[in-house]
Amino acid sequence: MAKNGSKSAPAWKGFFNYYLTEEEKGAIKKLGVKEPATIKRIGELADNGYKLSVTYSVDKRAYFVTCTGSANCPSNQGYSLTQAHADLSVAVACVWFVCSEVYQWDAWPVENSADENFEW
Repeated sequence: MAKNGSKSAPAWKGFFNYYLTEEEKGAIKKLGVKEPATIKRIGELADNGYKLSVTYSVDKRAYFVTCTGSANCPSNQGYSLTQAHADLSVAVACVWFVCSEVYQWDAWPVENSADENFEW
């Protein structure tokens, strides 16, 4: 416990890297990716115990959206998943898609890898 009596944040454990297949990219493109749907997806991620952060890379010309399992997310506590896209709404949809559709809000099989194609 922290001195103020609240639970301390879980220790960060590492990244879970997930490559979207062409079929999954097509499914994401069919999702509503504009503001109302994006806000709803951010809320769903938070409701399921994920902390989100957004960073824009000038070099890559892409938004990187990272969700990290918090103390309220025991299945992925301490692990981070990042997806990137040139459109912020699509990057949010990618993270949501992996968490909700691919893994059904369950634990990720943790592994490390990288892919740098952000304009599909």
